[in-house]
Amino acid sequence: MREPYRPPQRTWYQKFRCAFRGLRLGVRGQGSYLVHFVMAGLVLLAAAVLRVERTEWCVLLLCITVVLAAEMFNSALEHLARALDRSENRHLGSA
Repeated sequence: MREPYRPPQRTWYQKFRCAFRGLRLGVRGQGSYLVHFVMAGLVLLAAAVLRVERTEWCVLLLCITVVLAAEMFNSALEHLARALDRSENRHLGSA
C-alpha cells in the first residue's frame, strides 16, 4: 500500500512570505480588492479619530477581515475558472 501524500514542511517565514505574496497579488491584480483595502484603511482611520471602544475595534477588524477574505476567495475562484476555460462560459460566469 502506498504512503499518503504529505506536503513538504514549510517554516513560519515561508508561510508568512506566501501570505504576504497573496496579499500583494490581490492588491495589485484586482481593482475591487484594492478598493476594499483602501476603504478598510479609511475605516480604521475613522475609528481611531472617533476613539471607538475595544469591542467596536474587534467588530470592525472582524468585518474587515471577512470582507477581504471573501474578496480573495472570489479572486481565487476567478483565476481557477480562467485556468480551466479561457473562453466565455456562462456556467462559470453564473458560478
